[in-house]
Amino acid sequence: MKKFLQSVLCISAVAVLQFSAQAEIPQGYYSSLEGKCGVELKKAVKALAADHVQIPYGDPNPNNPVNPVETATWSVFPVSDTRTIDGRLCWWDMYSANNMWVSSGHIGLNIEHSVPQSWWKTNNATYTPAYYDLHHLNPSEADANGRKGNNPLGIISGEPTWTNGVTSIGKPQDSYGISGTSVFEPYPSYRGDFARAYFYIFTIYDDIEWQEQYNFMYDTSSDLLLRPWAYNMLLEWNSTDPVSMKEVNRNDAVYGFQKNRNPFIDCPTLADHIWGDKKDVPFTYVPFTPATDDPESYPGWDEIFPELNLGYWAPVASNDDINEDEEYFIVSPSKMAAMTYSLISTNKAIDKCVLSPEFDDSFTPALITSVPLDIATVKLEQGEDGWYLAVYDPDYSFVGYISVSGTGNGVFSQTKTDNCLASIDVDGANNKTVITYTNSGCTLQFNSGNPRFAGYTSNQTPIQLYRATDEVDNAVDAVGADAAAALLGIFDINGRKVNAASADQLQKGIYIIVTEKGARKVIK
Repeated sequence: MKKFLQSVLCISAVAVLQFSAQAEIPQGYYSSLEGKCGVELKKAVKALAADHVQIPYGDPNPNNPVNPVETATWSVFPVSDTRTIDGRLCWWDMYSANNMWVSSGHIGLNIEHSVPQSWWKTNNATYTPAYYDLHHLNPSEADANGRKGNNPLGIISGEPTWTNGVTSIGKPQDSYGISGTSVFEPYPSYRGDFARAYFYIFTIYDDIEWQEQYNFMYDTSSDLLLRPWAYNMLLEWNSTDPVSMKEVNRNDAVYGFQKNRNPFIDCPTLADHIWGDKKDVPFTYVPFTPATDDPESYPGWDEIFPELNLGYWAPVASNDDINEDEEYFIVSPSKMAAMTYSLISTNKAIDKCVLSPEFDDSFTPALITSVPLDIATVKLEQGEDGWYLAVYDPDYSFVGYISVSGTGNGVFSQTKTDNCLASIDVDGANNKTVITYTNSGCTLQFNSGNPRFAGYTSNQTPIQLYRATDEVDNAVDAVGADAAAALLGIFDINGRKVNAASADQLQKGIYIIVTEKGARKVIK
C-alpha cells in the first residue's frame, strides 16, 4: 500500500519532526549583532545568516541516475508547512483557505516565492540562491499564486479586483508609494509572516541584481534597499501581526534543513533597529515569548472534510472491459485526481474532486480503496460509431453526457450530440484509457497545472477508467512488520489515528498498523 502507507508514515514522521524541531537557538547565535544598529546592523545580519545549505527546488527524485535528489522543497514542506484540520494533516497555504491533505500529494499547489522571483535577474538560466531559499518559499494554491504574480505588497483601496478571501489583488491606497500597478494584500493573520520574510530576503540578498522595472518596493541605490513607504508598511505589519508559534516552528524546521535561521523571527524588534524608530539605538538580543496561535485567526481552520466511500476499484485492463453494464470512475492515477460531476467556475471544463482517491500499490496494477463522495459515476452508452459517456451524481441523478467541442473544453450536454461521441481505446500496459472525441479530435485528459478534466490535442496527464471489483486478496501485507514491536499507532484509510490497542479491537475496514519496526496493512 505504497502511497497510503507513505502518507501514514509521513504523518507519524511529521509529528515527530515538528516536536523535535523545537531546538533551542544555539547559545551566542546572535552575539555578532550586539551593539550595532542601522546599516551596520543590517550588514551584520547578512554576515550571520547568508551562509546556508541550498536545498534543491521542487520534488525530490532519489532515483534520478544523473542527479539523485533525496531532499527538495516538497520534502521540506511536510515538516515546515502543515497543520491538522478536522483530524487530518493538511498543507498550510497562506494564499487560500483551501485545505488539501498531505497524503493526497500537492496537485493544484505551487511553490510560491513570497518575494517574486521576477524581481531579480537570471543570468544564463542560472538562478540566484534566493530562488531556492526556504525562508520565503511556501505552498500556494495555483490560482492564487498566478493572481499574486509579481505584484508588490500593499493595502488595497476600495474593493479588490480579485480575491479568494485570503489573497486579494487591487489598486493600492495613496500612501503606499505605488502608481500604475496592482498590489497583493495578504490576509491580516499572515501580514507579519510576509513582512519578516521580506526583511530577511532584502537583507540577505541585497547585493544580487534586482530588476529595475519592478522596483516599486526597493531602491538599489540605498543601503537600506527597501523604500521608506515599503519598510514603514512592513514594520507596521511586523508589529500588528507579531511572531507566533507557527512562525517559530517553521523557522526551526527550515533551520534543520538550511542550517540558517530568519533572525527577524527570532528577534522581532530587529527590524526596528535597522529601518524603524530604533535605527540609532544599539541592538541587544532578548529572548521573547511568541504569540499564542489562535486557530480561528487563520482561514480554513474550521473546514470539515467529507468522508470517503470505501471499496475496491480496479483499472480497466483491455477493451473487453468496456460495456454498458459497468459503472466507471474517471481518474488520473499518476496525479491521484478524480473527476467530479460539476464544472469549474468558467463552465468550460470539468472539475476535480475536493479529495483524492486512495491507491493501494501492493496490488498490480494498483487498486483504489476509497473514493471521495463527489466523484462522478460514469456509464457508457453505445452509439453507432463510438460511445457516449453519461455522468451521474452520488444520488444517481443524470448530470449529462460529456461533450468536448475543442481544446480545453469539457462540459455536460443533456442530449446526445456529435460532440458527445467518442472512441475508447484501453492501453492496459500503460494504465491509461484513451477517450477521443470524434468531432473535435481531442482526447479527454487531466490538466494538472490548471486542475481540470477537458479535451486536449497536446499531451496533458492521461486518464484511466476504474470499475468496482471484488477480486481482492485479503491476505496481502504491504510491508512486513514485527508483531512484537512497540505499537506506534493504528490508522484508518483516511490517515486518522484509531482508538484501539490492537488489531483484535478493530471494526470491519482497512487499517495500517505502525510499529517501531515498520507497518502493515490489515483488512478486516
